[in-house]
Amino acid sequence: MDDTMALHHDKKLRLAQRRRRPVDAVGVAVMVLAAACGEQVPPLSLRELVGPVAEEAAHDQLPAPPPIVPHCGEDMVLVDPALLDVGARAFGVAHPFCIDRYEAVLRGVKSDQRISPYYAPNRKHALSAANAWEKLRFQMGSPKAQQVQLPAIPRWELQGDFSPRATSVAGVVPNGHVSGKFAQLSCENAGKRLCIPGEWRLA
Repeated sequence: MDDTMALHHDKKLRLAQRRRRPVDAVGVAVMVLAAACGEQVPPLSLRELVGPVAEEAAHDQLPAPPPIVPHCGEDMVLVDPALLDVGARAFGVAHPFCIDRYEAVLRGVKSDQRISPYYAPNRKHALSAANAWEKLRFQMGSPKAQQVQLPAIPRWELQGDFSPRATSVAGVVPNGHVSGKFAQLSCENAGKRLCIPGEWRLA
């Protein structure tokens, strides 16, 4: 009786093992299919491979990339803080940059005519200043000073609105009465940008 029960139990065990094999094979196939059709597994990061401490040590050993030195046009000059012994860090500037060789001389974008250096580079603002001075000049200063007239506004500036463009020219009176707004616009119209204060002081 005991032998019969043992044989019966052994058959049930082998049958159960055979029934589990197809299930395991299907499970493996599903896992392989999922890996092929799913999103690509991203490569392990340096932190995952070596840990955060080793990652920081590896980055510390990497040499710092050299600063990008811009190519300056003929009307500009290169200023490289690394070559200057004037305490460039005090100005908050560590990168090389280009700056106009001479102070800005403004011209109209469309007309290419010289904008008067004695007025703001804007028709409305220039007219306002000229009209105001015609009255104010008789309220201050000596009689001789009151006879001083402002330079005439160029006729083309009075004919319509215009947009200024900065140029760098030697030996010419630079434009004054230029606000930050018009200074930025003048630089942008010339394909440049307005210097930050630290760059201007360093140059």
